[in-house]
Amino acid sequence: MPKTQHSSEESAVSHNTTRRGFLKAGTAAVCLGHAAQGSGDAGHATPVWQAAKVPSEPAEARAIRCASEQGVPVIADAQLLVVGSHFQGCFLAERLANLGKTVVLAAADTSLPREMAIALRPWIKRRHLEQAPADMREFLQSCGREKVGDDWILNMVAVTTGLEDRLLDAGAGLYYDLQPCGVQLAGRNVVAVVFASKGSLVAIEAQAIVDCTPDARVARWAGAGFVHRDSAAQGIVARYSMLCNRPPSGTSLRVEGVPELLGGRVLLHADFIEFQARLPVAASLIRESTCGLEMRRIAAETGRALKESGVWPEAAFVRGGDIVLCDPTEKIVGRGDGNGLSVDACRPREIDNLLVCGPAADVPDAMAQKLAEPVAGPALADVLVQAPWPDLFTSSKVSLPTHVPSQSHARTEPEVARVVRLSSTNDAAASAPTAQARFEELRPIYGTGRHVPIDGTNLPVVAQCQVLVAGGGTSGAPAATTAAAQGLDTLVIDKYGDVGGTHTIGGVPKYWFGRHTEFVQHLDRQAAGMMDQTGMPKCMGMLNNLIQAGAGLLRGTAAGTVVEGDKVVGGVFATLDGLVVVKAQHVIDATGDGDLAAWAGAATDYGTCHDAMTMWDNFAHYRGTNPEAARHFDCAFDLRDPSDLTRGIISSRRRGAGRDARGFPQYYLTPRESRHIRGRATVTYEGILGRRRFRDVVLVALSNFDIKGIACSDHVFAGYVDWDYSRNHPAPIPYRALVPERLEGILVIGKAYSCTHDALSLARMQRDLMAMGGVAGLAATQAIRTGRALSEIDIEQLQSELVRAGILTWADIHADRLEARVTGWQAGGTILTGRKGPPVTDQQWPELSAADLQRAVHQMAAGQLLVERAVDILVRPQAALDLLRQALPSASGDGRIELARALCFLGDAAGAETLLAELARELDGDQLPEWEHRRHDMPDHGWAPPAAYLIFLLARLGDRRVIAQMETVADKVRMNPARSDAIFCYVHAVCLAAEHLAHADCLDALNTLADKPGIKGSDLPRGTDPRQTVDPTADRYAYLEFCVGRALFRCGSPRGREIIARYARDLRGVLARSAQSLS
Repeated sequence: MPKTQHSSEESAVSHNTTRRGFLKAGTAAVCLGHAAQGSGDAGHATPVWQAAKVPSEPAEARAIRCASEQGVPVIADAQLLVVGSHFQGCFLAERLANLGKTVVLAAADTSLPREMAIALRPWIKRRHLEQAPADMREFLQSCGREKVGDDWILNMVAVTTGLEDRLLDAGAGLYYDLQPCGVQLAGRNVVAVVFASKGSLVAIEAQAIVDCTPDARVARWAGAGFVHRDSAAQGIVARYSMLCNRPPSGTSLRVEGVPELLGGRVLLHADFIEFQARLPVAASLIRESTCGLEMRRIAAETGRALKESGVWPEAAFVRGGDIVLCDPTEKIVGRGDGNGLSVDACRPREIDNLLVCGPAADVPDAMAQKLAEPVAGPALADVLVQAPWPDLFTSSKVSLPTHVPSQSHARTEPEVARVVRLSSTNDAAASAPTAQARFEELRPIYGTGRHVPIDGTNLPVVAQCQVLVAGGGTSGAPAATTAAAQGLDTLVIDKYGDVGGTHTIGGVPKYWFGRHTEFVQHLDRQAAGMMDQTGMPKCMGMLNNLIQAGAGLLRGTAAGTVVEGDKVVGGVFATLDGLVVVKAQHVIDATGDGDLAAWAGAATDYGTCHDAMTMWDNFAHYRGTNPEAARHFDCAFDLRDPSDLTRGIISSRRRGAGRDARGFPQYYLTPRESRHIRGRATVTYEGILGRRRFRDVVLVALSNFDIKGIACSDHVFAGYVDWDYSRNHPAPIPYRALVPERLEGILVIGKAYSCTHDALSLARMQRDLMAMGGVAGLAATQAIRTGRALSEIDIEQLQSELVRAGILTWADIHADRLEARVTGWQAGGTILTGRKGPPVTDQQWPELSAADLQRAVHQMAAGQLLVERAVDILVRPQAALDLLRQALPSASGDGRIELARALCFLGDAAGAETLLAELARELDGDQLPEWEHRRHDMPDHGWAPPAAYLIFLLARLGDRRVIAQMETVADKVRMNPARSDAIFCYVHAVCLAAEHLAHADCLDALNTLADKPGIKGSDLPRGTDPRQTVDPTADRYAYLEFCVGRALFRCGSPRGREIIARYARDLRGVLARSAQSLS
């Protein structure tokens, strides 16, 4: 336990009381509205304060033991590690790097600095700016947008990119999205800090630590003493800000009926409104949740009051900050006199190599409040740069970083016992030995090779509930709302302050496609009632839905999974108290990436499965008051790896879109794809086109095929694509696609459910993922009420409930059963219904009579067949082959080519001559045929020139006569330096063909491609400035060089191995991970 000036007995009593208070009073979740009487619709809800239903207290105070054989991988080491991204911490890191120190800054968020970009506070008081150090003042003035009263309004895109540039130009290392959650100690020194990342736990070693977290949590875990500030005796002042649409002019607005507002006013800063209120001090575990929810409740009450009073009848709030800034409640026991800012005021007495850079320093309360702002008080960076760094570095005896080439790196640590602290309550008693916390799923791409041991470390169980929903996004919020509305003890935990995920804070508020269902419309009506009355954005409306239903909320980052045997029984989360455990009867993994399932040991696939490429990620700026963020169709990054995630953020931020003066940096990552669990059934591209039916259908997605990036299925590479971007296809989703193989106690929802890469391009729209959340909530309800495992619930009962909820229709269910009765085709998986007797077997494809199949072949011969009808033929090879062979001799034109394509796809060489002749005709010219059927730069939607499809088909058939045409293509390739056009498709097709043929005769074509300008030498070695990955065309051509190298390798060429070895060390993690999987 951290030391304080109170007695140990008082500390224990205080801690236990706080813990019980949390478990009984929950997170003080805010109810922003009551359900209307009778209908349950919140369309006319009046915002009020009301405690939400909360999770129950564990029967015993227990802990869960960590299970990690290798330990936490150390991804970097440095002389100085700056934890947190306060403005002063960023400048301190830059200054020390410029002095020759090896510095790494680890930010918990995705934009700098936290108190401005993440809190949505793009203003500086002009009087504060005038007193700031010259370099800070000049930097902020260069980012100025406009002067409004006493405020200097900043272009926050310029601030964030500018701070990144300063750090990178100085040679500092930068990591984003690392949530600090523990430390490793050697005597009186912190030698490593442990972080929760999207992939798993990681650690960074350092000789000295600068703790820039607002509450000095790193120092707390390390054992620093703390005392309460006198100013916190009457509560803390919290500040929350929101962007508004055309607010009134002036510097403040008077608000009646919201007594919590300080001075009865809100403050105006150009387009931003600031809410200030005094709140009670909550326990550290729930402080972020309590303050965040209470300030959002106050904001909603204020919006209602402004509208009803006529002060601002058209009040419209676009979005709010992710965090609430609060006055400090405690300070460290420093080495100074406590009367002013000095280096000693920032040095805890109990720790020798750590400095606190923030309002928790041992300074007077009034000064501490100023230190929470960027430049309101004394410049911490100026003070701490004068610290006795040689003494700090010497005290820890940690070796210098392995990436400093001029240093000798022999380990020099003394024989001092090392202790790992991952929580404020590491001393809790262990629970039953069968339960364990798991973390590892995949090692980081790059690291030091060292590990921080955590095996056997205890983590406290802070709550238990019936249903734990990890993630409050597009799927998670409806899942928790549904389960809680059924009366289940439900807790949703999310890393962000607002709910709704991609649909709200991710900046994709439009539904675009997706099936219209009464379920989603009802949720939207509920949210809209609150939004209309208060002017609040959609995220607040969805939060209102959650709290009305009775769900508890806690802010925390998913970091691990608790398992007993093959059953998931809880999750591990990074909070202000470090790593804590929440146990549950059933877990819904709504992280969007299958994180908890992967950490529990579920089999997963990533992206295309062929390599680590995914659909293009999105991380673009907001544009003024538009709730929709700019979108990218550019590149992919491996979000499981901290280095590549950071690179992706840095490069995406510089891709132009939305970089206007009124823009604002994004903080919510919206990758279109990452992991897919391997479920007990899988949704596939050909299954959607072939109208595969499932007896356990639980929702039907509806959209177009929108493959943003490279495709992966043979059907797409063979040209079986829909050329009409606007056409929607229904996609039945089976319940088994939410149930991981070999795991019990967990459902996976969101885009990580069991589907293939190309299928996800359709079945990922927000309406459909919201409906999927409803499915999970109702499934968990049935499992708890009946005492069955999630994999053994009664599917027919669930389907009936889904019909009543407006997610399914009876036609969806009856059509599946009628069409799947007798098909004569390949059998599918099994469905567990919870009844005695053998499981029910479903069939893959709907019934198609011999006459219908004959008619489809005739239409193909006439060149008049839609893609889904062509797939109807391809998924029935035994019945179709004879019909195709019979039709080929008399067919002509496009119809003959289509018949030949189908035959070759099914492995019949009868169509090869036709395709070879057509390919020769396509390539008969001095240049490769131009082709402009695209929406974005290639690759896109699986579209490609006809010749590319023919090359793949013939190689898939194993016909080596296509090699001559592959050489023709290679000779004619000329890479376009301006954009990735159809030439990308030709090169990629040759590579795929060579991999299929795996023959030395392919080497001439491949070597020609490997020497092409624009392809050759496209790798960027590790250590390259990440800003050099801004050009998406260069990224695509680097991927092509990797594909050429992989094909050369498959064909036995040493040159292929050399190319793969280069890309195994590439800065771009998706390429490095792909190459490393081959070596």
